[in-house]
Amino acid sequence: MKKNLIIALAVVLAGVGAYNILGDEKVASIVQLDINPSIELRVDDDGEIIQAVALNQDAENVLKGMKLRDLDVDTAVNAIVGSLLKQGYVDEMANSILITVEDNDTVRGEKLKEELTEEINTILSATSINASILSQQMDNTGLVEQAADLEISKGKATLIQSIVEANETYKAEELADLSVNDLNLLLSNPKNEVKDVAATGNANDGEYIGKEKAKAIAFEHAGVKESDVRELEVEIDFEYGAMVYEVDFESGEFEYNYSVDVKSGEIVHTHREYDDDYAKPNVEQSVENKTSDSNTSSIEDIGKEKAKSLALKHAKLSESKVSRLRVERDIDDGRIEYSVEFTANGKEYDYEISGKDGKILDVDVDVEDRAN
Repeated sequence: MKKNLIIALAVVLAGVGAYNILGDEKVASIVQLDINPSIELRVDDDGEIIQAVALNQDAENVLKGMKLRDLDVDTAVNAIVGSLLKQGYVDEMANSILITVEDNDTVRGEKLKEELTEEINTILSATSINASILSQQMDNTGLVEQAADLEISKGKATLIQSIVEANETYKAEELADLSVNDLNLLLSNPKNEVKDVAATGNANDGEYIGKEKAKAIAFEHAGVKESDVRELEVEIDFEYGAMVYEVDFESGEFEYNYSVDVKSGEIVHTHREYDDDYAKPNVEQSVENKTSDSNTSSIEDIGKEKAKSLALKHAKLSESKVSRLRVERDIDDGRIEYSVEFTANGKEYDYEISGKDGKILDVDVDVEDRAN
C-alpha cells in the first residue's frame, strides 16, 4: 500500500521587503517550507542558498548538522525533505508539506515553482508516496503582521487567508491551529472553493475515523438503515472549534444533519426536520391520514407540560438531569407549536413540537460552548 502525502505549493509573487539585502548579498527569492517544522530558505539570483532559517524548534531538529549555504535550491529542498522523512515528520499517514515562494520576478517565481514541484514529486515517487499538489500565485501584501499575530509562517497565513475568503464562516485565528494537512482536507469540501489554486491528487484522512465510520455513527444515532437513506453527502468541515465530518441525508419524512468529530467520533451537532418535499406512498398516506384523524381530532392543544415531557422522553433524560429548561408556546401560520430548550451533559437541546398532536417537528442538539 502506498504512503500518502499532501504537498501544498503556494507561490506568492510579492516584494521581498526586509530580506532584500542580507549582509553584502541580495536575496532574490524566499522559499518557506511548512509541515510542523517551518523552514525558510533565502535564495540569490543564481538560485543558490544564502541562508537557511529555522522558524521553530522542530525546524532546528530538521536542519541540525546540515550545510545548505551555496547549494542550489533544488538540492537543498531534496536534503530537507529527506531529513523530514528520516525523522518521521512525513510518514504513511496523512501529512502535508506547504511550500511558499516569494519573488518580485513573476517569471522567475513561476520557474522556481515548477522546479520545486518536480523535485518533490521525484523524491516522493522514489519512496512510493502519493502526492497531492496545491499550486497558487497571489499577492502576500498585508499578511506579515497577521502571520506574526498568529505565530505561523507567512506561507501558512497565505493559505489560510485564501480559505477564509472562500468561506466566511471560518476564522483565521481558529484555522491557524490546524495542520497543513487539515487545511488541505478542508479544501476538498466543495463549498471551500479557493480561487486561483490548482490541485492534483487527493488529500488523505488516514489519521481520522473515516467517512464510512462517520456515516455509521450518524445512521445509528438517527435509527435508520443506509438502504433507506436518500441524498447522502459526507464532507470534511470545521465547526464548533473542531474538524468534523458533516453527514447530511434524508430518510423517510425527515432531513438529517450531523457533525461528527473526525478523531473521537463524538457527535458535536445534530439536526432533524421534516422534509417538505417528501411524498409518502399512497397506501401509507391513507393509513397515516386515518390514524391522524382518529388520534388528533379531539386534541386542540397538548399544553406545555406534555410538550416538555415529549422532548425529555425523546432525549432520554429526566427533568432532574437537565438545566436551563424553557418551554414557550407560539402560533405559526395558525398552528400551535412549542419550543422546548434545555442543556444536559454538555449539550444544548432545542425542540419544536406540534401543539396539536405532539409530533416532534424539529430537533437541534449542539455541544455546549465547544469553541470556548
